[in-house]
Amino acid sequence: MRTYATYWEVESEIKRDLKELAVVYQSKSVQDMDVSNDPGYLTHELMNYTYSLIEPESAWEDLPEHLEEYVTSEFAERMGPIHLNPGLSWKVDADYWQQFLHNGKFSYTYSERMVPYINAVKVLLQGNSETRQAWLPIWHPDDLLSTGGDIRVPCSLGYHLMVRQGSLHLHYVMRSCDFIKHFRKDVVLAVLYQNFFRQLLQVSMGYFTHTIFSLHAFAKDLEGVF
Repeated sequence: MRTYATYWEVESEIKRDLKELAVVYQSKSVQDMDVSNDPGYLTHELMNYTYSLIEPESAWEDLPEHLEEYVTSEFAERMGPIHLNPGLSWKVDADYWQQFLHNGKFSYTYSERMVPYINAVKVLLQGNSETRQAWLPIWHPDDLLSTGGDIRVPCSLGYHLMVRQGSLHLHYVMRSCDFIKHFRKDVVLAVLYQNFFRQLLQVSMGYFTHTIFSLHAFAKDLEGVF
C-alpha cells in the first residue's frame, strides 16, 4: 500500500497508473444503463487499489465551487436526522442524475443507507473509542440479489473508524469508483465523516485509507487526462 502526504499526490499517481497499468475492457453496464455497444464506455481499470493519506484535509483544499455545493448538500442529507429519497443534492448535477430517477425516486440514496446507523456508531465510539467494531455500513447483503445491471446498487461498501494514539483513522471501502466523475467527491465526503467523528471524540485527524476494488475511467472522459 502506498502512502501519500496530500490528495494532489494521489490524484496525480492515479492518472499515471491508469495510463500505464490499467486493464482495458468494454463495460456491459454502468449504474443501470446498458452500455455494451457504446465505445465511450471502453473501460480503463485498476483493480484492488489501496492508498493512505497522511493529510486527509487536503482533499477539500481548492474544491471547485460546484463540487463544494454538491458535497455540502449531500453530507447534510447523509447526516439526517431523517433519510431522504431523492433529496435535493442531486439537483446540483441534475443533467447527470435525473437519468437514474424512476417514478421520482432513486433505487437507493446514501441518506437512506447511512442515517439509520450514524447514531449507533456515535454511541459505540463514545462508549469505547478504541473499539474495532465501528463499521458504518452502506452496502447491505440484500444488494447481492439486485446485481446484474438492472438496478443501481451502492458503489460504496462502508467506512471503518478506529481511534489509536489520540487520532481517528478512517478506512473507506468501495467496490467501484469512476475516477473522473466521482472519485474526488467520494473522498471528500468520506473525509467529512472522518472530521465529524474526530471532532465528536475530541481527537486528532488520523490517516485516511481508501480501498477500491475497481477504480476506473471511461474512454469518453479521458481526453486530456493523460
